[in-house]
Amino acid sequence: MRSIQRQLTVKVVAASIALSLAAGIALFLAVRWALIAHEDHALLNEAQAITGMVHRIPNGKLEFEFTPANLPDFQSARSAGFLQIRQTDGTVLARSPSLRDPVNFTPPPSTSHVHWNVTLGPNRPGRAVQFEFIPEYDDDGLPIDNVRPSSWPPEKPLIMWLARDRAPLHETLNIVATWLIATTTAFALLTTLAVALTVRRGLHPLRQFSVNLSEIDVNSLDESLPLEGLPEELEPIARRTNELLARLNAAFRRERRFTADVAHELRTPVAELRSLAEVALKWPDGPQTGGDYRDVLAIARQMERLIVTLLGLARAQADRITPAREAIELCATLRSTFEPLKAVAQQRQLTLRWELPEHAVITSDTAIVQSIARNLVENAVEYTTPGGRVQIIVEKGAGRITLIITNETSSLTSADVTHLFEPFWRKDAARVASNHTGVGLALVAAYAKLTNAHIQATQPARDLLRIAVTWLGA
Repeated sequence: MRSIQRQLTVKVVAASIALSLAAGIALFLAVRWALIAHEDHALLNEAQAITGMVHRIPNGKLEFEFTPANLPDFQSARSAGFLQIRQTDGTVLARSPSLRDPVNFTPPPSTSHVHWNVTLGPNRPGRAVQFEFIPEYDDDGLPIDNVRPSSWPPEKPLIMWLARDRAPLHETLNIVATWLIATTTAFALLTTLAVALTVRRGLHPLRQFSVNLSEIDVNSLDESLPLEGLPEELEPIARRTNELLARLNAAFRRERRFTADVAHELRTPVAELRSLAEVALKWPDGPQTGGDYRDVLAIARQMERLIVTLLGLARAQADRITPAREAIELCATLRSTFEPLKAVAQQRQLTLRWELPEHAVITSDTAIVQSIARNLVENAVEYTTPGGRVQIIVEKGAGRITLIITNETSSLTSADVTHLFEPFWRKDAARVASNHTGVGLALVAAYAKLTNAHIQATQPARDLLRIAVTWLGA
């Protein structure tokens, strides 16, 4: 399993080590360049100082003051300094005693001021400088006015070559490199430790968030993750998690309530069946046997209707129904739906007002539209105040067809309207109306969502309930 802490530690440590290596190399190169530049400058100054030991005399000859006292570092092959003066034609005029043994070096082609590396012997690298200079006449041979007579030979340039052993420089560079390597290694180790501790400490809120989340189970969905003290990056995750927990909690509450409601709805008919069965067993030849069978049949039909409705609701909510798309005459569907309810409407002395156009064709699933129409009309007829009015209207416009059913009711409030499409919700908590399952409007809402129809329940007046369903026209 991939670990964020391990990946962050490895990547940060690798980046830190790479940067430290780059910085160490850059520092070493800078120190090397500075030391070489310092050595070249010192070498040039020394060579220029030595040129002051070369003089011309009036006859044009050269005098070299290269005594052991003046040049103590140039006396043997093991010396650190090497000196040579030659003419521009290559003729060597003077050399230090340290150059008695042949030295393998190739002078640069240019006679101007230049530095370069030379080999002074086996495993003995050196650094050399070469430049032209014109030796001055000895002051003792000049007239009192220090003006050189024109009869004296003309001044000719000479070439100075001076080299020194680079061993001290190499030792210094080796020491610098050793210290840099040791420093880089120590830095890498300390960086690894510091990064590991820092990353672990930095990820502590994430681990605590995981612990808090793991403590929430199905019985504590009403709890929420604390937001105080969370880092900015975790706060939106915690908020979305709390929203998810709230939705899960609401879903679980609905499921528990649904289960309890189903048990409650089935308990009454089951108890009635048990009572009828016990009576039939106790008095098998009683006079009410036929009536008992009719009661059993009514109870069975009621239970069957509840079960069929629940199955339809479950399938619709699980999207296990594939609606057909066919042209449906909505007005004809409404009239056929109302036919079985005429007797109930007359018994309750309801006044029905129909406003149906000649044709209202929608595109949907026939069985679903019939179920929606049947449940809405039946709900209006059953729950309208006795002697009240029911209005069924179909409106057409803008490519849409809307079914509007309005009925009088004196028991609903604006707060009740929001619960109409919840399964088993009834205004009467005692559920004394045993002819209804309490899931009809929930099934209507599920079918409407399944077929992309829009359903809305409102209360235009205190004693009116209005339910509107809108479909696209054919």
